[in-house]
Amino acid sequence: MLRKVTAIALVTGLMMALVLVLAPVRSVSAQQGIQWSTGFQVQNLGTAQATVDIRLINPDGTSAANILGESIAAGASKTYFPIPSVNAGFSGSAVIEADQPVAAILNILGNNGVAGAPFYSEAATGLTQGATTVNLPLIQRGNAGFDTWFAVQNAGTAAAPVTVSFNPGDAGTAHTVNSAAIAPGASLVFDQSTLTELGDRFVGSAQITSAQPLAVIVNQVGKTGFRTQLTYSGFAAGSTEVVLPLVQQANAGFFSGISIQNIGSAAADVTVAFGANTISGGASLTNQTFNLGAGASRAIIVNGADRYVGSAVVTSAQPIVVVVNQLSGQFGTSYEGISSASATTRASLPLLMANNAGFFTAVQCRNAGTVSTTATMTFTPNVIAGSTLTPAPDSAPLQPGQSVTWFQNAKIPTERYVGGATVTTSPASNVVCIVNQLAPANAGDAFLTYNGINF
Repeated sequence: MLRKVTAIALVTGLMMALVLVLAPVRSVSAQQGIQWSTGFQVQNLGTAQATVDIRLINPDGTSAANILGESIAAGASKTYFPIPSVNAGFSGSAVIEADQPVAAILNILGNNGVAGAPFYSEAATGLTQGATTVNLPLIQRGNAGFDTWFAVQNAGTAAAPVTVSFNPGDAGTAHTVNSAAIAPGASLVFDQSTLTELGDRFVGSAQITSAQPLAVIVNQVGKTGFRTQLTYSGFAAGSTEVVLPLVQQANAGFFSGISIQNIGSAAADVTVAFGANTISGGASLTNQTFNLGAGASRAIIVNGADRYVGSAVVTSAQPIVVVVNQLSGQFGTSYEGISSASATTRASLPLLMANNAGFFTAVQCRNAGTVSTTATMTFTPNVIAGSTLTPAPDSAPLQPGQSVTWFQNAKIPTERYVGGATVTTSPASNVVCIVNQLAPANAGDAFLTYNGINF
């Protein structure tokens, strides 16, 4: 039996012994005047070699290419960049299926190799299924140079239109868009930069509904001031407790923005409780509580003067969804807040790097459980040809609510490494992680983030 993974607009998708939904994947296609290209990584989470099939789908639902019979060893990962077997300019979606459980992430690049143009980059995590209602906590138009666009993929079995309801938060006008039918597996792009009905400035949220399950990827693109790209996946469901593995302030120029949407049926108080500062002697942050109406959203900017690197938990009596933006003067990235109900005792990290064309990764994990534990990160072998390196595991004791940061360049100071890892806990306690990918010497926005995949 093949498991399926779905992807969204551009080129998306992966397959599992389930279905995996990935976000947009493109082979050089334009949106908002930027040339976008994508690649993706697939990790085998199973105990035996996986056979993987990848279907690349045009926007009209026809087949662009099939990559069949790919083999990935147990615990290993494979990178697809550039996307094989498609023509230049391909813009569509992808579905990945496999006979073992798999995880996947998507890396999105803007103006890669385009001389004189600002460089953008981001990452997103593949999804195992879609939903008929998808929530987007942060949508922007004309907001300090930021506009959003999002890709909607039909993860179902029949063609269906979608309805997008935009709800203003800090600014803007409510508006509803009804689309034409989207073919099964295909995707459609919605660009807020051209949607004048939202008003000159819009900061708010959106909800997308359809008779067929959907997968959605949102790109926040700054074209003036902050020339950065921040990407997150739409939420199929909310939670009354959401964990944020990394929140930072005054950290080498980085700060965080936390966007929260109440997707429940009634107004409710929302509390943001910050964890301990991992910086020795560092200041603590003050918890915040406020009321959010049903369907409403609010953004909190964590940008004080005291250096802070830690984590947070957001709670409410109504289901909420949360996106965290990480920004500096040059770099920007997003990740999705993780429902405590989806946390498990292990997390897959399909892509880790050290000294890779200027890129390295940093992993941030939080003990989301109720007991003290030791978190251990076990690496996969290096996929770079000729290398025999398999890095030794990293471990750290974690109290409930405590977080840890592991830098791969600090562990692997000279050799080029590209691989993956799995984080486990002993004694068993739930753990959630994110992975930052950064090339600090790059002149553009070479900063990408994806969520660790709990399984």
